[in-house]
Amino acid sequence: TGGKGGAKQTQKRRAAAEEDQLDWALVEELQEFVPDVKKKSVDQINKLLRYDLHRFKCFKQQGVSLRRGRCSQEENQRIRENVADFLALTGLSSANQLLFPQRFKEEEAEIKKLRARHHFLEKIAEGIPRTCHQVHTRAKKMFDDRNHMGRFSEEEVRSLTKLQNLHGNDWKTIAEKMDRSVYALQKRFANIAAGRGSWSPDEESRLKQALKAHLEVLVQQSPAGSGLSRDQLCNNLPWKEISQQVGTRSWGQCRLKWFTILKLKLSSGVSTFNRGAEGLQAKIHLINTLYNMRVDDAADIDWDKVAQTVGKVTSVCVQKSFHRLKVSRVPNWTSLSFGG
Repeated sequence: TGGKGGAKQTQKRRAAAEEDQLDWALVEELQEFVPDVKKKSVDQINKLLRYDLHRFKCFKQQGVSLRRGRCSQEENQRIRENVADFLALTGLSSANQLLFPQRFKEEEAEIKKLRARHHFLEKIAEGIPRTCHQVHTRAKKMFDDRNHMGRFSEEEVRSLTKLQNLHGNDWKTIAEKMDRSVYALQKRFANIAAGRGSWSPDEESRLKQALKAHLEVLVQQSPAGSGLSRDQLCNNLPWKEISQQVGTRSWGQCRLKWFTILKLKLSSGVSTFNRGAEGLQAKIHLINTLYNMRVDDAADIDWDKVAQTVGKVTSVCVQKSFHRLKVSRVPNWTSLSFGG
């Protein structure tokens, strides 16, 4: 125990020393663009300062706001162009070589040198108002051929369970051993590990307790008597931590269950998009709200704003209702663009 305690103390001292070395004047500048920056680790802050602060300032001068949430078709296309430009610049033969150098053992060192020499992260994020880390993560999802290998066999599921027991959530190691992408493995394991079917009263109680602990902190930080906003109840919740506290459900299941609970609370137990006259009016209101936003790409829809305009609903509720309307009422909707 003494050994473990000593190691923890050493880690704390190291973290404190790293924190002292931060340029807090620059962190204050960064906070304008990343409001929760001070809650991030020293390593994350250093990366934002090194790769992103100067980019964010340039975007501000150009009048371009930083983007969050799902990438638009335009952003995805820009990532493809940036990756193609970087391949042409370095002479590398494929996006997989560029984005996953660890899979090419003989060339790995040379690929990493080329990435460092030509400022890989900034280059692939060029013209995209997001952090370099977010763009890099998106590029890996787009180009990873191991992401599209079809269903997991029974043998793969057994191997995945065994390796996760052995390595915990070290998905990078598990991915190397299984020749599948990190994202595919995480998604598949979430389905294996999570409970199925209806939530038990005990599970729901654990979910509410976990959320209560987080929301109470927000209440303490809010001005006296102001209560919590819908934004605080819906967004930036620590779902992975909450899932761990629930213990039997994935973070995605926890999130959806919470939005179901919120939906009932907001609408006093009556569904806003019901089959009656009120439900029909709510659907018409939803369609008009989306039409009046004049956006060409579904990724540009501000669902929180839509939810507030429609009324006693959450952003997840309006997204689900819009999806159901498309599927049931719009022929060939998958082949149509949003703005078209």
